[in-house]
Amino acid sequence: MTEKAKQPKVTGEISEVNVLAQLTTLGFVCSKPYGDNAPYDLIVDTGDKLVKLQIKTVLRGKRALRMSFMRSRINTKGSYRKPYAKSDVDFFAAYDTLKNKVFIISNEGQGSFSLQETVPPKGRTSNMHMADDYLLTIDSFN
Repeated sequence: MTEKAKQPKVTGEISEVNVLAQLTTLGFVCSKPYGDNAPYDLIVDTGDKLVKLQIKTVLRGKRALRMSFMRSRINTKGSYRKPYAKSDVDFFAAYDTLKNKVFIISNEGQGSFSLQETVPPKGRTSNMHMADDYLLTIDSFN
């Protein structure tokens, strides 16, 4: 991987193009807003509705896949980070660059989210999210 490919903006662009390719392969029609000011990256036409989708890159931890669903804004008063409002984004698409997988997570106003690829040695807990349950499918936006 080149040094340029390790830059956050480039990593995000790689995630966007891969998510777009997988959505298109499943038959979804996607539109990209003009400019950089929309809180979402894509509009996905499911055939029944239009869905606002924000694309994020998965961070691999030792035991879990982690995603940050925070919005960064910079203005004359400084910068801040806050979770995306439910009115701004319907779903997040989290792209795993290592395994070329897309996970779809509903926006519930959460600032972060974790997925487990396997059940840990201590067993599954009630608030644990298994990665396979969130894989992109034709039914992900229902």
